[in-house]
Amino acid sequence: MRPYTPATPYGSPLAVVGTEQAYTTSVTDPEGDSVSVMFDWGGGDTSYWTAFLPPNRIVSMAHSWDSPETCVVRVMAQDVKGKRSEWSGGLNVAVVTDPPPDRPSAPSGPESTAVNSPCSFRASASDPTGDSIAIRFDWGNGDTSEWSDLTVSGGQVSGTYAWDSAGATSVRAQAQDAKGLVSAWSEPHLVAIAANLPPSVPDSILGPSKGGVNAPLWFRAAATDPEGDSIAIRFDWSDGDTSAWTRFYPSGSTPATNHSWGSNGVYQVRVQARDNRSGTSRLVFGSPGHYQQRGHVALAVPDRQRRHWVAGGSGRRNDLRRFGRRQAHRSQT
Repeated sequence: MRPYTPATPYGSPLAVVGTEQAYTTSVTDPEGDSVSVMFDWGGGDTSYWTAFLPPNRIVSMAHSWDSPETCVVRVMAQDVKGKRSEWSGGLNVAVVTDPPPDRPSAPSGPESTAVNSPCSFRASASDPTGDSIAIRFDWGNGDTSEWSDLTVSGGQVSGTYAWDSAGATSVRAQAQDAKGLVSAWSEPHLVAIAANLPPSVPDSILGPSKGGVNAPLWFRAAATDPEGDSIAIRFDWSDGDTSAWTRFYPSGSTPATNHSWGSNGVYQVRVQARDNRSGTSRLVFGSPGHYQQRGHVALAVPDRQRRHWVAGGSGRRNDLRRFGRRQAHRSQT
């Protein structure tokens, strides 16, 4: 019986002209005979027969090509009785003069994160001819980073990304040399993305219950985040104006900002919080009833304006004053 067909050769599918590249196979014989193997490098070029070896051995051989081409590497086995196997399956090899960068290392970085939380990843790659390289990242959701600036062969490149939905994903890297030749994608780095919990509804608004027209009044409110994220707040002043978000403070802080009203009246101050990963409190801004409504401002106004409002009788003047007091009392409870 002749030897079994050898395993399809294993090795790089890319070779550089004039540079030796090793390829490996394994072979056995049904009768336990020692075997020898021969590689076919394509284009009519074959290796010598190796020395006879016991069966079930791994055999390697190196070869270099003299010119660019695409070839198929195969293997045949022969036992000590001269019986030969069939040719193995073929490995396609592209022989080039200027190879692309090597496949980058799998990116390194966190294995877990939360929605909208920026994460940094690093990867490196080398170029066989020493060309400078750039790296880009595939974030596993159809989004790919831009190519980095060129760096030295073997240099490390960083990329930062934040996912906007929870789940599991993988990050891969790819290299490109200064001539535009591109490597294969790296092995993936797996990342688990947890949902971001929004901050709590802000506590009662702290601030004055009355003030003068065009006089700046300061207000503050506290909010906490269940994951300890930094928080910012903003206020709805009930006059068509909304404050900008404050800067981010540690969870549990009490950010403050000020506002002045340009006309007399009773205004309802409302507040909303968000964390540094874009999670907002479940109070949706601009939707009545979704805000804390404990803070009210009854603005004091000049007498001439008060008289204009209440023209027609002192009973209406007293009603307005009592209304202002009720609003001020609510803001303190």
